[in-house]
Formats: sequence, C-alpha cells, structure tokens
Amino acid sequence: MQDNQAFRALFSLPPIQASGSTALIVPEMPTPKVITGDRELDAVLWLQECVATGHQLLIDKALEAAKKITTPMKTLGARYGQYLARQHGNSFIAALGSMGFGQLEEQAKGAIEKKQKQHVALSRFGTVEALFNDTPAEAACKKALHRLKCNKSTHYLYDAEQASARFAKRPELQPCTLADCLYGQAYWDELYKLRCPFGECGDPPSYGQAHDDHCFSLMATIAPRSKNEALTVFEYMEEHDVVGRTEVPSILRNLISGGWA
Repeated sequence: MQDNQAFRALFSLPPIQASGSTALIVPEMPTPKVITGDRELDAVLWLQECVATGHQLLIDKALEAAKKITTPMKTLGARYGQYLARQHGNSFIAALGSMGFGQLEEQAKGAIEKKQKQHVALSRFGTVEALFNDTPAEAACKKALHRLKCNKSTHYLYDAEQASARFAKRPELQPCTLADCLYGQAYWDELYKLRCPFGECGDPPSYGQAHDDHCFSLMATIAPRSKNEALTVFEYMEEHDVVGRTEVPSILRNLISGGWA
C-alpha cells in the first residue's frame, strides 16, 4: 500500500510566503470614547482597546499610560460591573462583562499571541477573504456531496455512510493508508486553527467535517503497514482524546490485528 499522492496534493495548505501577510499593518491608535461617563472606566476601556490591537508599540504605550491611573484596578472592575448591571439589569452579565477588567498585561499576552497566529494564516493565504474562501479540498468535498442532504437530527451533518460512499468514488478524496488518514485530519485541524484568530470559532463546514470523519473512520479498516504506523495512529488517538467515539474499538482491533510485521 502506497500513500495517495493526489490526495496529499489536494489536502495541502498554501506554502508560507514571507511577504504574504500584507493585511497586517500597524493600526492607528484607537480614538478615546465616552462609554460609561466615568472618566477612569472609559480610560481603562480605551487602554484595553489599544492592547487588543496586538501591536507591541500600542501595547507599550497603553501599559505606560495605565501607570497614571491611581485607583486600584480591582476597584475599577467593581465599578464597571455596577455600570453593566445598571445597563442590563442582570448581575450575571455584569459579572461576565467585568471579568478581567483592567488586566492589561494578561490581555496583552493574549492579543500578541492572536496577532502572531493571524500573521501565520495571512502568510499562507494573503488576505482574510482568501483564508475564508473554500480551499480546493473544501470545494472538492462540497462537489462530492452535491445534493446529499444534511440530517437535522445530527445538527445538520451529513449521514456518515452516505458521505463516505460519495468520497470513496473520488480517488483524490480517498486516503489509501493510515498515514493518509492522519494527513487528512491534520489538514482539517490546521485549517480550522488558521481561521479561528479572525473571529468566533464556530463549527467547521459540514462538508469538511464529513471528510474529516471519513478519514477517521477509515482507520478501522485500512491495515497498518508497520508497527510504527500503528503506534502513530494510537498516539494520535491519545493526543486528541477520541476514546468516546464509536469507531475507536474497531480502530484499536485493526491496529492490533492488522498484519504488520
């Protein structure tokens, strides 16, 4: 059994281009706004907005400006929670909205990490629009599942058997080895991670999820070629905590009795 090179070519991300992330430029410093009417609270909200840009220059200026605020951030956080409670009439929303208020250094770490991830994504795709357009692999999966209806009872996912039958008819969508199965799943996982820093991480497209599941289910039927390949699949299952999935017992039996030397 040989790896499916057509499959691997289709399920490959664009290469990283050193000058590809042209969408990432240093933004202008956000304009201060009157939001609460409390000068100290509005100042902290503005500093948080500066930190959220993820750009070190603006973050440094925000952290330096924060030193001029003499009221403890804990006190200001309580005041902001009271403001939210008055606005929404809901103590839970107030507690949630004021959580981490003024913790600029922690927010800076998260913002910088997010910006770095955005940089990696745009270095591959160039623009946010290109990042969220269907990749060739997504387009191929969508075409393979054309006119196959999603199941309302499973949160609008495709029937697994029907989807797998469609994918099996297209050689470029069909893993031939366990290594191919892991390769396909890694593609979907990485594509999801690249898109997440640009917005809410919702569920992946149903056609992508169907193919990801297809790759996973085939690990129960494709025999391992070697002890190392079987161990790699086992380690993948441990790392991704998939023990609750229904295919796992069959996959484990396949790894043990697959006939590898």
